[in-house]
Amino acid sequence: MYLARSHGTIVYAGMAGERSGRGIRGRLAVYASGKGAVSGLGEAAFNRALANPVWACARLAALEAGQVQTGKQ
Repeated sequence: MYLARSHGTIVYAGMAGERSGRGIRGRLAVYASGKGAVSGLGEAAFNRALANPVWACARLAALEAGQVQTGKQ
């Protein structure tokens, strides 16, 4: 089991299976690689970001300016 927190508030609780013998390390490696965007934690983080109008407006302004952003900057 693992918890993700934001400013002390639990925002996600998950469970990592063995994942080829890597357990929680394997799960965290998926998140760190950017491949976990459609996972439970990835979806929860994205939903929180979309609920933040400052973040959403900044991303929209960047898109309108032709600035493509990826998670690997």
